[in-house]
Amino acid sequence: MIFSTKPLAVFALVLGLTLPAGAAEHTVNTNGLVFDPADLTINVGDTVTWNNTGGFHNVSSNTGLFTSGDPSSDPWTFSFTFHLAGDYGYQCDVHAGQGMVGNVSVVGIFGDGFESGNLNAWAESLHDDSELDQRAATGNGLR
Repeated sequence: MIFSTKPLAVFALVLGLTLPAGAAEHTVNTNGLVFDPADLTINVGDTVTWNNTGGFHNVSSNTGLFTSGDPSSDPWTFSFTFHLAGDYGYQCDVHAGQGMVGNVSVVGIFGDGFESGNLNAWAESLHDDSELDQRAATGNGLR
């Protein structure tokens, strides 16, 4: 009987990414046509909360990984927990052309500058379950 350790390796990797010690909370506020602060460096497992403190705004990842929804002038709060190291650009969809953009750099388990896309390619090479890759990349269903 041939036994593959690939699924076990992926499971161990997912557990390592979703159980960080000492996860922190970070806050970003809208301030006119900017996010304040616009750029953050955080650790794997940390959560960023965006608050609309005034204006017609939303927050969306440049890759579609997360969004607060449609732009609104009502006060809103949106949180996202980052489970993978990498750089995550984000914007206000209405005001991106006016410079309302930012970046979350996530460091941790794979060190500074590890690009999350590289991890996804590696995970895909271990198994054929694309749903698991998506769940690991977004953290959905891993709590």
